Amino acid sequence: MARPGLSRNTKVLSFASLLVDMSSEMMTFLIPFFMITLGGSVMFIGAMEGIDALVIGIMAITSGIISMRIGRVKWPIIAGYSLSAFFKGLLLFASTPLHVFLLRILERLGKGVRETPRDALIAHSEPAENLGRAFGFRKLSDNIGAISGPFIASLIIMFYFNNSHSADSYRFIFSLALIPAVMAVLLLVFMLRDVQFRPVKASIASMRAILRSPKASGFVGICLLLALANFSPYFFLIRAGETMDLGMVGWSYFIYNLFYAIFSYPAGFLSDRFGPKRALMLGVVFFICALFGFVFLDSMYGVIGMFALLGAFMSFLQTVPHAFISRTVPKQNAAEAVGAYRGAVGIIGFPANLLAAFLWETTILSSHASFLFSLALAVLALILLLPMKVNHEN
Repeated sequence: MARPGLSRNTKVLSFASLLVDMSSEMMTFLIPFFMITLGGSVMFIGAMEGIDALVIGIMAITSGIISMRIGRVKWPIIAGYSLSAFFKGLLLFASTPLHVFLLRILERLGKGVRETPRDALIAHSEPAENLGRAFGFRKLSDNIGAISGPFIASLIIMFYFNNSHSADSYRFIFSLALIPAVMAVLLLVFMLRDVQFRPVKASIASMRAILRSPKASGFVGICLLLALANFSPYFFLIRAGETMDLGMVGWSYFIYNLFYAIFSYPAGFLSDRFGPKRALMLGVVFFICALFGFVFLDSMYGVIGMFALLGAFMSFLQTVPHAFISRTVPKQNAAEAVGAYRGAVGIIGFPANLLAAFLWETTILSSHASFLFSLALAVLALILLLPMKVNHEN
């Protein structure tokens, strides 16, 4: 019997994510260089990314609880996308690293607000057998937008601004990035269908189905270990800037997002077909190879290849755990459960980014120390996965 097609809500949310990722990724690879131009340091950037991750984590938990209490998720999703668009616009007026720091944290509030209800709405809109495909399709759409963003920004930087590291060139691209962000909000307001479900009291009950099972809790624990190894892409971009000009850094980030997109849907499919353990192991192998390359390769083409492997890994890390958790817990607890996981990832992202920045700036090995630390954690995660048996595996 053929599986049913994806729901309208999944398609609308996916296209909105495409537009927002186009907007965000036009800015992302430029922001660390924008901050350095304004006088910021790698440690300052690491602190910003650590707090950003923490804010997203806290808001993911909070938005999941609120969604479960009111029994609706459409307007929290719209509120999150609107907040992000507003604070992105204010980046045009930033004149110090502290301004960028504060606006990025406020923009992350919107991301934290929207992501848990969005994934919960997908979980409520799809049958269980479609969840891997649905989350994979959403990530595929994210990354189609993410491919477009750095592609457009790189062309402008290379051919209009001649690879100039100037605040004015960055602000020009930030202004263009607002257009798809506003379009996404309008799409959600007029096209998204809300789903009403029985409100439930916020509690830790949403995670009991996972914590009760050593197999399930062990798998989620390894996902969190990988979150500790996976610091902000800003560090990878700054590392790339040591071997190539700004335009080529943009093309490297384009390759990262291209492979992120190419592997997103297959990651969900492989999780459904062969089980989450095998799917995640493949992603971890990609991550280990990428980290090895960032430590030992200094050629431009070698770095570009490592961005491709890093993008492939991220598609698995962002798809497999969400599908696994959504399938493991009861549907009425999906928002809380996914929110709890996102919250844990965010909390772990705080020390991960601070530690990466500390190792970068305070050791003889400089940037190499940050990547070696992540490499050790990734190898440990792979070793722990090998003997593990995971629920839902064929």
